[in-house]
Amino acid sequence: MRYLRSFVGAALILAIAATAGATSIQDRPEYRASTGLTLGEYYDGSQTPHYGAIGYVIADPFQLNLLYQQPYTEAQINAFNDYGYPTTLNFPDNDYYFLRINTSGGLPIGIWDYENNVQYYAPDNEEPWVKWTLSYWSHSGGYFHTVFAGDILDMADDPYLRVVPGAAYRTFLWDGLANYVEVFSGATVQCEVLGYYTYGDIEQGTQLDVKLVPEPLTMLGVFLSVSALTGYIRKRRMA
Repeated sequence: MRYLRSFVGAALILAIAATAGATSIQDRPEYRASTGLTLGEYYDGSQTPHYGAIGYVIADPFQLNLLYQQPYTEAQINAFNDYGYPTTLNFPDNDYYFLRINTSGGLPIGIWDYENNVQYYAPDNEEPWVKWTLSYWSHSGGYFHTVFAGDILDMADDPYLRVVPGAAYRTFLWDGLANYVEVFSGATVQCEVLGYYTYGDIEQGTQLDVKLVPEPLTMLGVFLSVSALTGYIRKRRMA
């Protein structure tokens, strides 16, 4: 046990030192926290523009931040988060984005290959847990790209739209469909948004409040790793 305490103590010291030297997107003067979403008119797939779009159009510009992470540089992440700064939030094209909900699950998760004008679908497309999506829809042709997908938790009759996988933003494939700062070759990258919640029914005019990843992530991750390792060592000693 003496060795365990020494190891955990050393690990925590390293964790604190690593956290002290780490940077966060929140440390920058340009930081604007990710925002909630305001729901506008409901589209049933027949309206133009955005023919084929199903869901509530997002009524106002919104902010959505990526976190610092490998293999991307801080400059790449900053360019995404700071797009439009300081005059507008980084998603000023809100009228291209639609929130679709189906409490029965099985919603499609689209990947639009803009260069070849082909609609693909993610590997977790139409899984039972996919109860909501936030997708970019083209003006015509019915092509769409999903940036968020998730399940819905019932929080005392108030729905919480959780992003699955946790805080995972599904990026665009090509420049041209999206702004150049948004292109990460279709990778799933970590963002600041864990989900959205509201009070009461979801309908036109509803404001979805955002739930953000707590900071600092580095300390949290190391703490959880040390806790898990401590539990493992204890189990080994008891065996």
